[in-house]
Amino acid sequence: GADFFKARGINLAYELRNLSDQPSFDEVRKIVGMATTMYQNEVFDELYLVILKYLNTVRIENISHSELLNLIENTIPEDREINTFVKNKIIIGFANNYFPELQVLANEIKSDMASSLKQ
Repeated sequence: GADFFKARGINLAYELRNLSDQPSFDEVRKIVGMATTMYQNEVFDELYLVILKYLNTVRIENISHSELLNLIENTIPEDREINTFVKNKIIIGFANNYFPELQVLANEIKSDMASSLKQ
């Protein structure tokens, strides 16, 4: 997780490892408290929450658009909804900024999005 961002020159203010898949309320409360304190102490002025999910050893070329959409859908809290347009923008942004191997897929998504807007 954090090593991926560090290797790309992204400076991390904090990283948390070995958090359970379903953290308790107390664990989440501590994390939010720490993030709030760091923000108040001006350690950072923006907070990005990165949630990683292991996909298995599938090669990036074999990851489909629908698999990425499902990954996003299965990662967001059950009480939240993100429409497909926003999910596509997340995939495109990730490809543009962090994972250039997804650029071919991102370009296909952009093309499909443009086509659907013309209709």
